[in-house]
Amino acid sequence: MTLADIHNHLRVNGKSLEGDLNKVADFSRARLMKGGIVGIVNLNDFRYENLVNQPGYDRTFFGNGNCLAYIPEKEIYIIKGQEIETNQGNILVFGVDSKKNIRSGKNIEETIKEAKDYNSTIILTNPFYAQGIGEYLIKKHEILQDIDAIEIHNSEAEFGFPIGPIPEGTNEESREFYEHFVSRVFPGVGAISSSDGHSFNEIGSSYTSLYEVEKKNFNESFKKAIRQTDLSTFRKNGSSKKGAAKYFIKKIFSYN
Repeated sequence: MTLADIHNHLRVNGKSLEGDLNKVADFSRARLMKGGIVGIVNLNDFRYENLVNQPGYDRTFFGNGNCLAYIPEKEIYIIKGQEIETNQGNILVFGVDSKKNIRSGKNIEETIKEAKDYNSTIILTNPFYAQGIGEYLIKKHEILQDIDAIEIHNSEAEFGFPIGPIPEGTNEESREFYEHFVSRVFPGVGAISSSDGHSFNEIGSSYTSLYEVEKKNFNESFKKAIRQTDLSTFRKNGSSKKGAAKYFIKKIFSYN
């Protein structure tokens, strides 16, 4: 088994500074241990590509179009993810070729179809949080036929308010939706915990235990490992309220 925190942005913007690759590898090895998987998620940018192509530890690439980087010295994996803004809410996609991104701003069904063309792993990120797809999902739950997992816990989604656009209690809502509906009606859809962090220190604040992924058959084995998770899977459900508060402040004032 391996520990995976597949939803990290590192910074509010897509900047990658000199030394970041080694810093990610060091934090990931310390928090996720040998064989750990850390996801670096693009958001209308190329932060994964900028990170894994900078000087630092030796690395070997695998997967579709180098979408997976292995760091032998630290024995950890860095996987490319993309958070896509659809008209109905955000989703996560893993396994799209390096240097390619699926365009945001389309309907969820069209976006899922394009992601499947890449044989990608598709995950609904914190569906009931800000920019989540939860309300649409309740009305159009048939899209779950094409989904590999739901993010049932998100460290930064622990931050919220009783009223307003940033709701509280959404991790509990996601878990209950998965337990009482998804796992029963759509068996085989996985359950993922991840950090959604916008800082290096948030790497590993939440994670999910996965069966070992095959480097040379990455896309297929990663999808299978994600689908094998459920509520009984070993995981860490951490909180990053401070990280989320910093993220929203930086977003409002447009700095990093």
